[in-house]
Amino acid sequence: MMEKTPPRAAAERDERVERLNRTVAERDERIERLNRTVAERDERIERLNRTVAERRERIEELRTAPHAPITPPGKDSARPSLLSRRYCAASRTELAERTVDAAKNGGKIPILFDPAFYLDSNEDVRSSGVDPLEHYLGWGAIEGRMPIGDVRPGALHPLVRDLHRLGPTGDKAFALDCAFYRSLYPDLASFDDEALAEHYENYGRAESRVNSAHAFVSRLCDNPREIPLDFDPDEYVDLYSQDLEVYCKGQPLRALHHYMRRGRWEPRYYTLRALRAESPPTDDSSGAAVRECRDEGPSHALKPGSGKAGLRRTRCVLHAGFGKTGSTSLQEYLVQHPELPTADRHRYVVINHRGEVMDGQRTGTNSPSSTTPFLWKLDNLESIGERLVEVAERGIPVISQEQFTRDANRFLKRKVLRRLNAQMQVVVYVRPQIEWFNSGWWQWWEWIDTFRTPSDIVSKWGYGFLRWREQIDWWLKNPDVDQVIVRLYRGNTISDFLDVLGATGQPDTSHSRENPTLSFLYIKILKMFPDLREPNLPGVRFERYKKFIREHIPSAGEGAPWILTTEDMQLVADHCREDNKRLMELLSPADAEAMERDQRWWSIESYRDRPLATDDDFVMTPEESETCLKAALRMSCEEKS
Repeated sequence: MMEKTPPRAAAERDERVERLNRTVAERDERIERLNRTVAERDERIERLNRTVAERRERIEELRTAPHAPITPPGKDSARPSLLSRRYCAASRTELAERTVDAAKNGGKIPILFDPAFYLDSNEDVRSSGVDPLEHYLGWGAIEGRMPIGDVRPGALHPLVRDLHRLGPTGDKAFALDCAFYRSLYPDLASFDDEALAEHYENYGRAESRVNSAHAFVSRLCDNPREIPLDFDPDEYVDLYSQDLEVYCKGQPLRALHHYMRRGRWEPRYYTLRALRAESPPTDDSSGAAVRECRDEGPSHALKPGSGKAGLRRTRCVLHAGFGKTGSTSLQEYLVQHPELPTADRHRYVVINHRGEVMDGQRTGTNSPSSTTPFLWKLDNLESIGERLVEVAERGIPVISQEQFTRDANRFLKRKVLRRLNAQMQVVVYVRPQIEWFNSGWWQWWEWIDTFRTPSDIVSKWGYGFLRWREQIDWWLKNPDVDQVIVRLYRGNTISDFLDVLGATGQPDTSHSRENPTLSFLYIKILKMFPDLREPNLPGVRFERYKKFIREHIPSAGEGAPWILTTEDMQLVADHCREDNKRLMELLSPADAEAMERDQRWWSIESYRDRPLATDDDFVMTPEESETCLKAALRMSCEEKS
């Protein structure tokens, strides 16, 4: 008789069977998912195969087209070119704008290209029906065909010409090119080919140095045709000498690298030809502006109605620096006397960082004494221009900002004056560079940790920031500047500027004092109490501290301590001498004669006896401490009363 299975054992058996059934079901489900994945992969492979077949068919059509063969040379001749769907044709005037738009919105990258010219110049391309931009990107550039008509092949910079003609990347495209490697890195200029190969293997590869033209271009863009064909490295450095001269002067590869990685996205002009394309020529040239300045006579009174013919724009006067030439005292005077005693009723105008325009009595204690130095950055320049039109109904607007000549290139590049609908007469004051450099050190750079000595500034910026004429030239190039007046700083900027405007009578300057350099006592206070200033600009954190310094600390006595060594001074004199000769061309005959006689502009003899400052010189004497204490008490009593 068969034994019965115990109930407990039967239950365990059923549970085990159930678990096995669930495992089998899970396995079947996983197999089904894998089958679906394989099917999707097969479908994707099929789509890719169809795409490849279509591209091969397109390549074959191009090869067998009735025009001349256009197969790219080299091992990778079957490699399809970059299609024009990623690019669009652009004129020289549109290149920068479209480049920035592509960066912001992910649009097509612009290529300097004229489709009509390309088809007219290439009968084979026109008869084949091939898209001209696509042909140029893939083959035309390699064959040396020109994309635009106003640049002759012989006028191209050799670097750009050679990079434009780079073909597809083959096996050897990224191998070491000794000539290119040597030209890109000046520190390797003396190495022969064998030493260069050894350097690259041992050091260059680990340092990610670029070893060939193809590697260089691959770091800049997807296609060498993105490089503007008429890019001129020398002109690009000259256009932006203040920040490029030290790094890129005489280094065309570095200049191109800077433009492609940074300049085109800012955007910057890449050649004078592109700049002229943005600014149509006018009847007046920079030479005419120079002659007009020199023929004005000693007073240089601005002429009413001296605008460019045919342009109905707001006439304005711009005092544009330089710093340390009495700018602050002039601005404070203009704030106190905004309606100037001139025949044309000049009115002082202040534009703040929000683009608000204040004139007349509105320029008072609740507003800054000068226009924002970042006017060229504002987005509402057109509305500012409308306010200037309203001001002009009451008199000619006068604007002052000592930083503007430093940024004159930005005014030109961004068409600031055009957007303001303004026609400017620019007034600039200059003084000998050596003493200016010493004064500027204590005004700005002593308080910046990056700079330990004046040599650190030159190492970073070069000497371009000390060449006055080089910077003023940007105003002369600007078609929206009517006249540039350059004056020597003589310690009386207020009176001189009013004379330039043609003011009548003598100004009341009894409450104004010029600040060509910080006083020694002022600097001692700053060194003793560094928390009284912000990191980069002394004396601007607390208004009470500014008032204490300006109104209660005596300005008479010793000037700023001397920081420039004999070597520093000689280098400044040597690097500025030729620029100073050109600067004389912009002066009135009287100022030009005075500058020629003044040895401070030409040699260091006037400064040889200046003793260099030491740490002991900055210890405050008991008399100076007593002066500061009395001044602080006096100021406190005045505020309480």
